[in-house]
Amino acid sequence: MRPEERGFYDSLAASEPVPGSGGPIAALQAQVMADGFRRMADEKAFMDELSGEPDMVPGPFRVKCLLCGDVAESWHRDCPAPAKARIGMASCACGNVSADSMGFLGYGRILSRQPDSFEILDLA
Repeated sequence: MRPEERGFYDSLAASEPVPGSGGPIAALQAQVMADGFRRMADEKAFMDELSGEPDMVPGPFRVKCLLCGDVAESWHRDCPAPAKARIGMASCACGNVSADSMGFLGYGRILSRQPDSFEILDLA
């Protein structure tokens, strides 16, 4: 889902039913809210399942850009982080690499403009 679609559905889910619009809009709003709650529940179940693993240590996801040498360090919103930590997506100085933490040390998503131009740090 593209960001503009996500914003539309999030705003629709948060809005009040349109007076006189009948059932379809209210049904769509209910479905959007249910999908949002299901998505949050699925993510929480995934995190709870992973947290029981012995090698799953809460922490950041760090990726080093091999072009500029900068480290993109991302912390998950549910993980205790230092005061000036970047919560959510983090990028290197040149913008080539972006990292998004899944809440456990060494686990996350990477977006890179050039293949093989990054190194994942903190791997066991």
